[in-house]
Parts: sequence; structure tokens; C-alpha cells
Amino acid sequence: MTINGTYQSKESLFNRIKEQFFSNTEVLNLKKGDVLLHEGKSNDRLFLVLQGSLKGVIKHNDESIELFHCEKDMFVGVYSFFSDSGNSYTTVIAQEPTKLAFISKGQLKELDLDLVEFHECFLPIIVNELHHRQQDAQRYYEIKEGALKKLVVQEKLAALGQLSAGLAHELNNAVAVLNQKIESFNSRLEVTLKSKGDQYIELLQKTSTQHSFESSKEKRQQVGYLLKQHKSITRPQAKKLACILSDEQIKDKTIVQNTLGQIDALFEAWSFGRDLHDMKVATDHASHIISSVKTLAAPNRDKEMVDIKFTILKALTLVQHQIKNLDLVTSLELGLETLAGEGDLVQVWVNLIKNAAEAMTNAGTKDPRIEVNLTSENNQIVVTVRDNGPGIPQEKQKSIFAPDYTTKKGGLTFGLGLGLSIVENLVHKYDGTVDLSSVPGQTNFTIKLPINHG
Repeated sequence: MTINGTYQSKESLFNRIKEQFFSNTEVLNLKKGDVLLHEGKSNDRLFLVLQGSLKGVIKHNDESIELFHCEKDMFVGVYSFFSDSGNSYTTVIAQEPTKLAFISKGQLKELDLDLVEFHECFLPIIVNELHHRQQDAQRYYEIKEGALKKLVVQEKLAALGQLSAGLAHELNNAVAVLNQKIESFNSRLEVTLKSKGDQYIELLQKTSTQHSFESSKEKRQQVGYLLKQHKSITRPQAKKLACILSDEQIKDKTIVQNTLGQIDALFEAWSFGRDLHDMKVATDHASHIISSVKTLAAPNRDKEMVDIKFTILKALTLVQHQIKNLDLVTSLELGLETLAGEGDLVQVWVNLIKNAAEAMTNAGTKDPRIEVNLTSENNQIVVTVRDNGPGIPQEKQKSIFAPDYTTKKGGLTFGLGLGLSIVENLVHKYDGTVDLSSVPGQTNFTIKLPINHG
């Protein structure tokens, strides 16, 4: 700053002003909460804060909005003192015991000062005060904006919670009816089959209550063994026997021959049991999805020790329609558990397997194959879902987990939309990781979860 041809730093200028105009002026002492200036009221004083602090607020819709704060060696009343109106645009309140020196317009006249020089001295001070108050206003705006955004989110979640609660109630009623009808149908079917013999009832009960999902490779091996050992058996019969009989029974030629005489009836009982089991798995999963929707506004859910193999078998049951025309290979280690929501993990595997199946179907992959492997390493559960489909282009792999993201190539949709966003969110929820590696002919999704021992 140059005054009368002499450059002065901001600090030296302030010291000069303080010494020249405020060293021998009156002093005002305020208690915490005292009002120095009133919004819209006239003011003819310029204050210098000697100690303490004050804030400037305005009233808006019965709410006090803080615009600035002043601390030691800062000026108060700048606008009203130098403006033509002479009115304060804020109410200034002491935030703690505060001491101020002040000079009035009347005193300036009594001192017979050169007002032009006085204003020139204060110009950089005024600019500095304006800059300071602008920063305060910006900080307040950011805080206010953040609070408003949180409020909007809370209101949306509250509305979503109400909507989802009503939706969940209605869907729960429908699922409850389905469960009741499944139980009723199962009971009546047992009565019908009882007259045919215990073998039918045992087959129905076993199939309807246990996961017996086998990979297509294992099925082919069983069928091949039966055809090799029994020359009179047709392939359709071998397929039915592979469903009805256990591995041990398949190796017993007597049991196989005795079963052939009633193979169609036994296979029908097995089919009824399988369908009852699949319907129960589907209704259970529907209940989980309904619960997920219901808790959107309050997403904390109970955790339990979950058998990972069990959740994968459930998922395979739910996607059997999508994978019926491809080769499925599974290798599932027993006894691996983690603390999670069972339905959440089923949802993860369903999404990954469906995505792989849809990608290969849409791309017309020759001899499509999905491998699902479950193993452990370094105290982690490792689940890999691998397919031999078209792959995901390198430039798209970074965006693949974004919500509503779908990869396309030559008009083909790979089916990788919202599902992968859900997969990532659910896996992260249980302190796990999701890794993707993909080249044409092989795509791997690897999920790692912590092993828990109860």
C-alpha cells in the first residue's frame, strides 16, 4: 500500500491506524451475549476488537444465520460506518467477554482529520475485512449445503422406508401363501406316495429337504458308468438313475436292476421332491429380497455363521434355468464359514453366475462352461466364478462395478448391469474383496471373505 508516496505493508498500516486513531479512544466492555449492533439500526462507530470475539448474524425465516465472526485486531461496524446509509446489515453479538476500542464520526470531525487520507488508510483494511467475511460466508454455505443434502437423503430414506415397508408387507403375504401351499402340497403328496411304498416317501423327503446339486461333469460321469456297466440300459434311463440313486447305489448292480422296473414312478417322486425343494429355496430367497427392500432405510442386518458351500448350492438352484444349456463344473471345499447374511451371499453368487451365463448366451459362445470353485488360503475363503465367454474389454473393466453400468460390444449386452454393483457392495459389507480378470475366452471373478470360526 502506498500512502503519500510511501509504501506500507498491511501490518505496518494496521499498526499506524491503531496508534493514530484508537490508542486514546474510549473502550467498551461487553459480556457474553451482549448485542453490539442491531440489524437495520444506525451506527456511527468503528470498533476495533482488543480482546474476545463477536459474530454477525441475520434473521431469515425465524432462523439466525451467522455471516461472519471477528476476533482480536479485527474491525467491526465497517459497513455501517463507511456507507451512506449508516445502518448495520447484521446483529453483532459478543461470543465471550469482549473489549473494544472505538472511534465515532463525530470524533473524526473534532480531530479535524483529512477524511480522504483517512479513507485511503482504511481502504485495504476494508478490503481485507470483506475478504474475511466472504470466506466466513462461504464456509457457512458449505456447512448449510452439507446439512441440506443430509436432510434430503434422510427424507428420501424415510419415504423409501415407508414405501418399501408397505411393499414388503404385501409381498410377504404372497410369499406366505406360497409357503403354505408348498407345505400342503408336500403333505398331500406324501399321503399319495405312501401307498406305493417307503422307497417313494424316502426319495421324496430326501430330495425335497437336501441340496443335491451336482455339476454336469459329475452327472456325465455317472451316466457313462451306468451305460458301461449295464448294456441293456438306455441313455434316458441312465440319466434318471443318476438322479434317483446315490453314488454307492449306482455301483450296486442289483439295486440298479431292481430300480429299472419302477424307474419312471421313482423318477417322478424324485422330480416332485426336487421341485418342492426348488420352490422352497426360491420363496426363501424371495423373503430375503423382500427383507432387503424393507431395510433400505435402515440397512443394518443380523449376521450369522454361514456355510459358504450351502449358499453356493442355493444359488445354483435359483439359476438352474439359466445354466441348463451349459457345462457346469464345481469344486466346493467343505466346512468354510463366515459371519454374514446367508441371503446376501446367495445374492452375490446368483448375480455372478447369471452374468456369466447371459454373457455367453448373448455372445453365442461355443461349448459354454462355468466353473465355480470354493477353497481357502491365508485364512480367507476364496470363491471363483470362471467362464469361457467373450471376456470384458480392458478399458471397461474399471467401470464394471458402477451402478447401472452395462458393457456392450457389437450390439450384444453382456448382462453386467446393476448386479455387479450389488455384488461389490455386499462383499465389502462383510470385509471381503472382489477381483476381476478377463481376456477373450476366460473371465474370472474372485471373491475373498474372512474365515470365521464361530
